Amino acid sequence: MAIAIECRCGTRFQVEDKRQGSRVECPTCGRLLTAPDALRSDFDVFISYSKRDRPVADQVCAALEADNIRCWIAPRNIVAGMRWGEAIIAGMERCRAMLLVFSSHASESDQVWREVERAASKGLPIIPFRIDNVEPSKRLELYIAGAHWQDAFEPPLSKHLRRLPRSVRAVLSLKPAASTTSGAAAMHPSSDQPLHSTATSAQAGAAPGSKAVIIAICAAAALLVCLVPLILLISNGTPAAVTPEPEAAARGSEGAPPVSEARDRPQPAQENARRTRDTAAASRSQHYARGLHYLSRRDYDQAIRYLSADIQDNPRHMEAYANRGLAYSRKGDYKSAIADFTEMARLDPTNASAYSFRGQACMHTKDYAQAVADFTEVLRHKPDSTAAFAFRGQANAGLGKHQQAVSDFTEVIRRNPRSAETYYRRSLSYAHIGQAGLAKADRDRARSLDPNIEKKLTKE
Repeated sequence: MAIAIECRCGTRFQVEDKRQGSRVECPTCGRLLTAPDALRSDFDVFISYSKRDRPVADQVCAALEADNIRCWIAPRNIVAGMRWGEAIIAGMERCRAMLLVFSSHASESDQVWREVERAASKGLPIIPFRIDNVEPSKRLELYIAGAHWQDAFEPPLSKHLRRLPRSVRAVLSLKPAASTTSGAAAMHPSSDQPLHSTATSAQAGAAPGSKAVIIAICAAAALLVCLVPLILLISNGTPAAVTPEPEAAARGSEGAPPVSEARDRPQPAQENARRTRDTAAASRSQHYARGLHYLSRRDYDQAIRYLSADIQDNPRHMEAYANRGLAYSRKGDYKSAIADFTEMARLDPTNASAYSFRGQACMHTKDYAQAVADFTEVLRHKPDSTAAFAFRGQANAGLGKHQQAVSDFTEVIRRNPRSAETYYRRSLSYAHIGQAGLAKADRDRARSLDPNIEKKLTKE
């Protein structure tokens, strides 16, 4: 089974499952990535929706990812070359829950029904986000009747999107439900407890009034669970007891700790200081998350604003510099992008990605000499980087060093003999050094691999 990987530069590619846990290189930017365990949930939520609700699904995805909830959504996360059905199942297997954008369109969609049925069979909790005030079709009702719905059909949608991450986190915090005979039962956040198949069947046949009573009772129970620790906190003046960590439990099995250890517990002033630090850390995390959110929405000014705030709080945050540099590049402000990538290289001179990003930005400013130097530095740290050879070949061609360019392009073709772009670029360099026959052979090969290759490169 192939493992799908998505790089921060936007490139999606696959590697063999035997590479799981090992370091692999992004074929576009050269970044080293760790191939995830094929059995590990590297996404939190699979978003299922009707294609007619695509705009709402995109807003749902953005709202969750802004809150650091990792989303798998088609077609964004489908790797080029994968069959649609295969990609959907593979994506579902990498998630911990399904969020269903439920509408009249979704209720009648065969594709949505198949996705919900597969999610239920795999034991994934299903979270319906209802954007239309309609009841589910009979075939969907079997799987989602017992779910705690989040109604979002009353405008504005934004207020419901603000509440959605909390609901999703409530589901993700639960442990997987035990398997049942129906195969469709899943956990839902109505009372912070799993709803098994018996509850699902009861609610599926209940009248609307009884559903409201059940929801009201569950909501009251959840409120009581939340208020008890708060009451204890107010009455005792100390934090409510928490489940001991494994080390504390082990120590307790040998005997109770000395009474004197009670004096080592955090005092109110210490606790306030800790909370202040936690709040500051959360603020930094929100700045970065919002920056990524706006970057994904192509609102580069807002992305730069929040990433700059994150950098101000944490001047050594490499990923913030990388993403702000990307935002500057997308705006066409390559001078500022180069400054960010240069800072990355200063903070970590062994970071090959910093040189790769800067080299690509320098090519836009036609500083080909610096680009050659940067891609050469990438190859010093990562001699197996095919992308670095390809970029350095282009930079050498930009300097008029076509013999060196031919050498770089030849290395790329040796590693990837089906790269139409590289054949075409090498044909141009061959033509510049008077090798007309080799230039024609490369040009013909490029056209056979991609008949539109010339049009594509002409648009650059």
